[in-house]
Amino acid sequence: YEVRAEKLKEEAKLIFAQVVADDDLVAKLELVDSVRKLGLASFFEDEIKEGLDHVVSFAIGKPSSHMKHSLHFCALSFRLLRQHGYHVSQDIFSEFVDKPTRSFMESKCCGDTLGLVELFEASHLGLEHEDIMEEANRFSARILKSSYPSLLLHHDKDLAECVAHALELPIHWRVQWFDVKWHIKVHEKRKKVDRALIDLAKVNFNVVQSALQKDLRQIASNGSVSSSGTVIAVHSFFSVLNSNTTRGMKGLSEKNHHHLIHNVCLIIRLCNDIGTSKVEQERGEVASSSIACYMREANTTEEKAKDHIKGLITKVWKKINEQCFGRQPPMITPGLFVDITTNMARVAHNLYQHGDGFGGQDHKHHHKKQILSLLVHPLKLESS
Repeated sequence: YEVRAEKLKEEAKLIFAQVVADDDLVAKLELVDSVRKLGLASFFEDEIKEGLDHVVSFAIGKPSSHMKHSLHFCALSFRLLRQHGYHVSQDIFSEFVDKPTRSFMESKCCGDTLGLVELFEASHLGLEHEDIMEEANRFSARILKSSYPSLLLHHDKDLAECVAHALELPIHWRVQWFDVKWHIKVHEKRKKVDRALIDLAKVNFNVVQSALQKDLRQIASNGSVSSSGTVIAVHSFFSVLNSNTTRGMKGLSEKNHHHLIHNVCLIIRLCNDIGTSKVEQERGEVASSSIACYMREANTTEEKAKDHIKGLITKVWKKINEQCFGRQPPMITPGLFVDITTNMARVAHNLYQHGDGFGGQDHKHHHKKQILSLLVHPLKLESS
């Protein structure tokens, strides 16, 4: 695996060099996006930065044909640049927004389904008080939901699958590694495929899976159970910082860290409530979940209560976004701690999006299948 992986990395770096040297900004963004989705970003951090720096230099703040006419380009650049710590304003979408009403114009957006998918994905990286990003979420979700049956009817199953995948759970709320196999499959279906990237993604997946199997054996032999997100976050803090010194304690006491850990734990709690409330009621448990509390408080149905809690989750994610890449004072700890902590919220979405991922019988098959895919079943490699 190691020899083949190194050879494929060199081939992939040549692909990056060619794309970065070219003037095609869309190609730069799509390559960066592919590398991220295939789980390869850690191998190409310098190349990714160079590619995104080019996009910032030639497009952001400088009106171009890309920015004026392509919803896909604007949305993809917004998402990738914000994910990588660049300052990018919601005004990047001004070409598609009616100024008096601050609403998106269907005439400029509705023919671009991939652009709408990217707009939907980008909207989940919005910050508090970004009204255009809120409208982007409502607008793109409405159009994509209404167009999905038509995509199936006209046998555009690949595009329909991408739409369904996004609507089920946006990229920003997913654990990236859980999705690698799905993205490999999607990339293989494309007419224009960088074979070196696909092969490298497969080799890397199998290498990581082998390492995770060793970790699992160790955890199974001496691990302990924890139900506390706060405890996990504190452990990850010191593991990433590699320190238990005064500097470490000072970092942990930062106000930003308190807010980040609190909000992540809040999402874990709310996702748990949405996924388990029905099963708990059927078991006769009277736990005071947020669903039950809101039903009593607002004298409403369980379905409306769940919708309300889902709205709260969206608001909490905006707070997390603010702490991750908003204009907050910089944290003294590495970005890896932020990634690990926010991934805890993403794991909660994964566990409870189909119901009770732990105690419910109806959804155990889904999680068993996913666990086997991640930890047991390797990807088949083509002979080199």
